[in-house]
Amino acid sequence: MTLRGQVATGLAWTACERWLTRLAGLATLVVLARLLDVSDFGLIALASASTGVLQVLAEGGFGAYLIHARRADQRITSSVHWWALGIAAALAAMLVASAPLLAQAFNKPQLSLIVMAMSPLLVLNAASIVPVALLQRDLQFKVLAIRQVAGVLAGGTVGVSTALAGWGVWALVAQLLVGTTTSSAILWIRSAWRPSPVFDWRTANEATRYGSRIVAINLATALRDQGEAYLIGGFAGTTALGAWTIAKRLLLLVVDLCGTVISTVALPAFAQLRHDRPRLVRAYTTAVGSSALLMLPTIAFLSVTSSALVPLLFGGQWSGSGDLAAILMLAGVFSVLGTLDRSVYLAIGRPGVELGLVTMIVALHIVTIAVFVDSGLVVLAWATLIRAALLWPVRAVVLRRVAAVPVNAYAVVLPPVVAAAAQAAVMYYVGRAVPVGWAALSLQALAGGLVYVAAMTAISRDFRVLARRAPGVARRHWSARP
Repeated sequence: MTLRGQVATGLAWTACERWLTRLAGLATLVVLARLLDVSDFGLIALASASTGVLQVLAEGGFGAYLIHARRADQRITSSVHWWALGIAAALAAMLVASAPLLAQAFNKPQLSLIVMAMSPLLVLNAASIVPVALLQRDLQFKVLAIRQVAGVLAGGTVGVSTALAGWGVWALVAQLLVGTTTSSAILWIRSAWRPSPVFDWRTANEATRYGSRIVAINLATALRDQGEAYLIGGFAGTTALGAWTIAKRLLLLVVDLCGTVISTVALPAFAQLRHDRPRLVRAYTTAVGSSALLMLPTIAFLSVTSSALVPLLFGGQWSGSGDLAAILMLAGVFSVLGTLDRSVYLAIGRPGVELGLVTMIVALHIVTIAVFVDSGLVVLAWATLIRAALLWPVRAVVLRRVAAVPVNAYAVVLPPVVAAAAQAAVMYYVGRAVPVGWAALSLQALAGGLVYVAAMTAISRDFRVLARRAPGVARRHWSARP
């Protein structure tokens, strides 16, 4: 199969996986949000922020090393596997030892046991690094999709069951543990690769050196999330942190459904084009346009409707999250563009550039939270959006200088922006004319969707071509299946 065919198949499987897992996760979240207290989600956010930093260290950038390596034989893969497991086990022990101190710092005694219970996640995720990387390297996303869907369904089932049984915050812990365990088990059952009892220090050192900058990038992002959780949880309390967390999870849901599907396949695809810069630029431009086409109508819908939608879905106690989500959704566009930029830098072997950008962005994000957290979460959300918008031109200029991606490559975003703006305007006026409720939301979605498609058809020749070709491509794809 050609690279184009492999990428298309990978996109299809990744899209199926993302949509199924995120929609199943959303359904689970809706149920859990109605069964549990807002502060329970704040506690889990604090625990996850603590484990997230160590998770980055445990992953070590080893997956990216294997994807980028010229060869990945049994000696290399086995050495990376045992090295990652050893690091993860040591970090899990450190996490258990530090849990009481964390609970004391936030005056949340229950936090200690929660962090201890979540420590096995480090080892479980480390055990999956090599098989996942090998499957991604070969653009074989089917197994990855199956294991993710199964993990989400298993974790969601246990989470809801235990919440109904009155477990409280421990239902969220059980959801994480069961979901990760199931996902890891299915991966090993379906993967043909098995580690050998060999270990090469030179390979481990090489993987560590290569991964060090990627670790630094991911660590900066994890520290951003940790600092965000610690500052909001420390100054505003776990209830406020719970409201902020749900709003951010809705944003991440949109980014995952509409943007990460493409960026997941983009890294291995870009890596294969790294020595052909014109093709890489064209591939990047296509990825940006596809992400905007998918994500902007979703963002427009949620930006207009979140204030009404979130309380209807999760219950009246989450109305504050709806107001926050309506603002934070607008930052999703910049988040996806940043993810695609990162894929380019990693593909061409320039992770240091991404590290510098991420370090700057994280520092400014933490400063933004520290300055505005006392002004209220709504003000903080607006400040976060403004910060993301002001920093995007910086990323565009750096990408042009480092990877020769012209700034006019982003012209593909303009038609979806115009169409989404028209969609949002129509939805706003429909919302004002109809009483709040599911009927109003349905009418807004229908009217907005029709306006978006009509606007794209009117102003984008590429969209018209895509609309004409899509049915035939789908028929050929499915008729070619065994």
